Amino acid sequence: MIKKFAIGLCVSILVTTAMYQLYQSIERQQSHSQQMTGQFLQIQSKRTELMQELAEVQARENPSDHDLWLIGHLTKTIEGLDKVLGGVEAGQQRVERHYLRQWSGLIGVFLGLGVFAVVYARDPEGKLSAQDRQLIQQPLDSISGIRLDPASYRTDPAPVSGGSNFVTGRIRQHSPTELRIRGGKIIQAFAAAFLVGPLASFAIDAVYLTNDILSRGWDAEFSMITNSLVMLASFGLGTLLILSSGGSSVTVDGQHQAFRFLGNTDAIPFRDIASLQLNNVLVTGRHTFNNHQIQLNLKDGRSHSLLNHAGQDQMTADLILLARFTGLPIAVPA
Repeated sequence: MIKKFAIGLCVSILVTTAMYQLYQSIERQQSHSQQMTGQFLQIQSKRTELMQELAEVQARENPSDHDLWLIGHLTKTIEGLDKVLGGVEAGQQRVERHYLRQWSGLIGVFLGLGVFAVVYARDPEGKLSAQDRQLIQQPLDSISGIRLDPASYRTDPAPVSGGSNFVTGRIRQHSPTELRIRGGKIIQAFAAAFLVGPLASFAIDAVYLTNDILSRGWDAEFSMITNSLVMLASFGLGTLLILSSGGSSVTVDGQHQAFRFLGNTDAIPFRDIASLQLNNVLVTGRHTFNNHQIQLNLKDGRSHSLLNHAGQDQMTADLILLARFTGLPIAVPA
């Protein structure tokens, strides 16, 4: 309950902050727009006056030397004002682009966090199916397709790289001959919340750059798109790290009877595994919480952590699925 309240409070703070920043950004944009519009109108009014004066001088039948000098002077002044007007227009476009990027990023963050909040509210810990709920309520020895092996039970859990106090991954049927560990919905929604804002800003810059290339060719300004790419790459890396915490990338290959691990060329054949085991692991450190783990007990005495997170019911359902799929027994205390 405390965890749900803390997550809800943090999401509320982030959403409120994003909305407040969006409101402030709109106010600043309106102020800048009014200032630049006023400056543009003032220069344009001055240009109109000079154009009228130039037309009057040019209309004289016998212009004097002073008139000729004045014509040249007014012409150069008007050309200078045209350049200033062009600069003001370009400045307005840059300001509009800057605020549009900022707004799209904030709205993206707002939507991403909103989706995360909805997913967490509807499926806070990895919702179990009706079949899963029915299975975990039964004793293991009464479930069809399940064998128990007390002799292979290990008292020491396999080492893990870390832990999590929510469901980070589930074992799912990928095909009739293959199981895979997939990140939980909470992990996926949280990762998406990180990435939506930078993607929205990048999309805005891509549209502006496309228009710029069509009008100016390869003399277009690429600095903004490169900044967006850097931000997108940074947040993308963070997203990948978040998704990778959803459990190791494991494929349970029923056709070749082996566990395959991403980045590791050495597969673990079913024949080398004595049993599967469910552990209750206490994670200590800055925060302390109970974790649950599915480990592979190898016949040579080693053990391997397959999946670990805080969802005991989800872990139990995944253990049953894995045992039925592989035909391996489940180790239980004698």
